Amino acid sequence: MPLLLGGPRHATLEVEVYTLLAHRLALPEASALMAWQLFTLGALVLLHLRLKAHPLPPGPLLPAPSLAYPLGLGAFFLLLYAPLLALFAQGSLSALRSAWVSEDFTPLPLALANSVRFTLLALLLALPLGVAYGVAARRSGLWDLLGLFPLMVSPVAVGLGYLVAYPGLRGSLLLLLTAYALLAYPLLARTLLPALRSLPPSLLEAARTLGATPWRAFLRVELPLLRPALASGVALALAALLGEFGASLVLWRPEWTTLTLAIYERLGRPGEGPFREALSLAALLAFLSGLLFYLLDRGRGRLG
Repeated sequence: MPLLLGGPRHATLEVEVYTLLAHRLALPEASALMAWQLFTLGALVLLHLRLKAHPLPPGPLLPAPSLAYPLGLGAFFLLLYAPLLALFAQGSLSALRSAWVSEDFTPLPLALANSVRFTLLALLLALPLGVAYGVAARRSGLWDLLGLFPLMVSPVAVGLGYLVAYPGLRGSLLLLLTAYALLAYPLLARTLLPALRSLPPSLLEAARTLGATPWRAFLRVELPLLRPALASGVALALAALLGEFGASLVLWRPEWTTLTLAIYERLGRPGEGPFREALSLAALLAFLSGLLFYLLDRGRGRLG
């Protein structure tokens, strides 16, 4: 978003890193900026630990909300969601048809196929990783904090880190998919953690008493109880993967253009036609993300 809306005067650290990589190929300078970001995040995590050790005393109860409260809240959310409503108002089927057969940009079928393919392949990596992390973190505060880092670091930094750590894999699909998985698994795990922590230890103890191994006890006892939370975590991870932009931009190859990169591609070209196509593609992306949430939420309800 800062790259599209901020302009040079409001460039963020993430935008500056991308500019250094895309226009100057200045990998050392970009790495130094990302190292500074990681140092800052580490200091914030330490501050969080200190504040968590000394919680604030409970404050007085808030008064009962008046009529102004729901009206003000409704107006706030109307302003907040106005950009999404504008996408559907300004997008059109004719612009989608134009994007479908585009010769100047990546055509819609290729971008849509890449988005779906990369999302599903990355989910195959993120799902077991998120479950394993959730099991490890439910009784360990250190593991819990480590899982927050991929959420705090910008996706551009994640993509840059993969380029620096694995230079021999540059331009490989495996690098892109592992970056996607690193960004998605904490979202899945954060949804699983409350459900894991709410499970009574007596369930596992009873399973172990009956002769079940820890792995069998997890599969036969805990996992069935975690399915509603797992469905919610998968929905959140899928939506994040489908709309991923920063890491894709850093690790991009022309044949890997996704829906988000196809939108950025069209916004970089002046004219009303590319702009209308970008709006329509953004509306399509929002619709697909909402549809995923709806379908998986229905599945979660049945499991519950």
